[in-house]
Amino acid sequence: MAVENPLADATEVFGSEGTLAPIEHPDGNGRQVQYDEEGRQVGAQTLMIPQGMELAEIELPDLDPKLVPSVAERLAEAKMPVQVSADQILGHDVLWVAWRPQSAVLPGDGTVTEGFFAVGKDLVTGKAIAIFIGGVALCRTLRNVKAPMVAQIGKKGRTLVFQ
Repeated sequence: MAVENPLADATEVFGSEGTLAPIEHPDGNGRQVQYDEEGRQVGAQTLMIPQGMELAEIELPDLDPKLVPSVAERLAEAKMPVQVSADQILGHDVLWVAWRPQSAVLPGDGTVTEGFFAVGKDLVTGKAIAIFIGGVALCRTLRNVKAPMVAQIGKKGRTLVFQ
């Protein structure tokens, strides 16, 4: 039995200004579909704020928070990788798919450090992951090898290395 989504009609575009254009739903069910200026569908469960409209001018829809998906559910739905630290995947086999140079601010003292932003799949948990890698030995490896590769992050003394 199909369960109708109680949030399906929660989307409203407030006011007639902005760049959203209503178009009849392709299923011909009388509902309108909205598209933004880049041609992306603005559908159910999306609250679009027309350009030039201030938040104070908007009357928010009355939604039951128990029916609204959590950020974890939305991230899974979007198939976004989970942000992890090296400690969380230490000793896990990881399929490293891609990486690129990136700067990051260290949370402890706010200094900027150079490293790599990497994405892959943790073969132990099966989840897509994203990580900032800043260790000297790890960065040396990423500068000199090609993607993809399967490797673990391990420790040699106090140094994190790919193995």
